[in-house]
Amino acid sequence: MTSDTSNVMRLARVSDPETSFDAADMADLYGSQQKVLSLLRDFGPMTDARLQELYAIDVKVSPGHRKMLYSGERLRTARKELERQGMVEWTGDKETLPSGRMARIWKAKEWN
Repeated sequence: MTSDTSNVMRLARVSDPETSFDAADMADLYGSQQKVLSLLRDFGPMTDARLQELYAIDVKVSPGHRKMLYSGERLRTARKELERQGMVEWTGDKETLPSGRMARIWKAKEWN
């Protein structure tokens, strides 16, 4: 773990184990946010679960990618970060997942 944790404090709590700080150091925030925004713009409104499915398909067909760069958790967090930045918003609709649970449907915010 690096001794300078100022750039990862928002990703790991002081009480978190060292592995959380290591993971925060490695997180590609900008890249994951751009991927989420790109998928929402290209495919339209969707749940976090659908976002993860489309990401998995995209990675498998993209040349040179042999593994998933972002976990489902990272993609959900990126979507939440984009929501806080005003770039993604809830449509007001929900969808029933295969598990029977309800999930919000998200969309990229349109800019004029």
